[in-house]
Amino acid sequence: MAGILATVALSAAAPAAARANTPRKGAVTYSGPTDRYLMNGSWLLRLDPRNHGIGLGYFRQRSSRGWSRVTVPNAWNAGRFTAASMAGGIAWYRKDFRLPSKSSRLNWILHFESVRYNAIVFLNGRRLTEHDGAWLPWETELRGLTRKGVNHLVVRVDNRPGTRDLPPSRTTLVGQPNGGWWNWGGLLGDVYLRRVDGIDIPSVQVLPKLPCRECDATVDYRVTVRNYGRGHRVRVSSRFGDLPVSLGSKTVGAGRSAVFTGSVKVAKPRLWSPPSPNLYDVSVDASGGGRSGWRIETGIRSVSVVGGRLFLNGRPMRPLGGFFHQDSPARAGAADPARMQLVIDRLKSIGGSVLRTHYPLDPYFHQLADSAGVLVWSEVPVFQIGSTALALSDVRATALRLMRDDILANGNHPSVFTWSMGNELNAQPTSAEIGYFRRQSSLIRRLDPTRPVSLAIQGYPLAGCQPAYDYVQLLGVNSYFGWYPGPSGSIADRSQLS
Repeated sequence: MAGILATVALSAAAPAAARANTPRKGAVTYSGPTDRYLMNGSWLLRLDPRNHGIGLGYFRQRSSRGWSRVTVPNAWNAGRFTAASMAGGIAWYRKDFRLPSKSSRLNWILHFESVRYNAIVFLNGRRLTEHDGAWLPWETELRGLTRKGVNHLVVRVDNRPGTRDLPPSRTTLVGQPNGGWWNWGGLLGDVYLRRVDGIDIPSVQVLPKLPCRECDATVDYRVTVRNYGRGHRVRVSSRFGDLPVSLGSKTVGAGRSAVFTGSVKVAKPRLWSPPSPNLYDVSVDASGGGRSGWRIETGIRSVSVVGGRLFLNGRPMRPLGGFFHQDSPARAGAADPARMQLVIDRLKSIGGSVLRTHYPLDPYFHQLADSAGVLVWSEVPVFQIGSTALALSDVRATALRLMRDDILANGNHPSVFTWSMGNELNAQPTSAEIGYFRRQSSLIRRLDPTRPVSLAIQGYPLAGCQPAYDYVQLLGVNSYFGWYPGPSGSIADRSQLS
């Protein structure tokens, strides 16, 4: 992306959809920061027909032609099942808005739930930040705001995958663009403004530990607080259901962050499980030089692997479920809540309670899964990465970042029962895979010791036992018997599946 200009001149004659509005306080999901202002709804979209790497001059014209009104979340290539759509392109999204408050003491953060794949954010003609990666939330502080007038937000989205992206770009045997699943691009998730009054809580982890089914539970907290003002003594407290929890106080310097930890014992907890998805309301509040808060719905349950078997709340599991992509026929990769509910309903209608995924799911889907008692295999999109690419330090770093972001974003959901490192890597692992498994499993166990580490593999009988999987507690075996021959014809005969 080198060479992108630092400024973007906006059209002075914008269509009606660009007229500035003031985001209203509220959110699609229950869990999250309390001061969220939803930016979904009417935006402007303009496709860059030449896929300019530096083509910002393309937007210096004063004409309003070329912009179309869309509803965010949005996949710009929805319904386009063509080679060009799969190859990806550049789309420009625009939103004009006024701040909900003109107060100079407030800071504002822009939060994206999912953008695929590369995003460059501009505010009032100035470049703010760039981000790579899809399906997981990220945010940036809004600098250079107009507090009493209209702010012009532009997001350049580029979903042309590279060989080092996750998942990477590939081509089919006949030279067509490929990449594992359809390459939807755009603002695929919800967009928010977040108000910051002196201090902010950017992340909250609430991890239950249940030694046995009849035991009392211990819930561990890890809360990060960032100070946007002068140094202050900050106090953090919580309520877990009806139980008060103090996480103490400490001085947080100007522009610095601090982590608050603590725990609470829950006697005779109401356990979460597929037949009984009991949830607890959790509030977290910080004060001192300002105020900030979070609200969460979470559950108490244990997931473990003992003697090669998977246990939920001390009882062996016999998981039945399915695999799906979070797509919608109408909205493509920007599936709406109704579509997510339909997936849950269809799973329940066949008696299923587990869903396998290729990538982290929308937070609203996890909210539905939490309340419906659906278990989710949460996986980062490290899909069919060759050994040579996996040996590259930047590819491994991206994979580790995605896993960290997934755990911090979705770890409070009881529906998530495992963290999967990837899917269909080399069936006979080399030193590149072994090094990756070691680093990723170490990260998972450090951030969340309450869930097993998992990996999806090809079910190739000729691969044999692999010591490399010592780092893995759960293996998901993809069985393709009768679909294609496989190595040396080893999976050509469906009758050999057993």
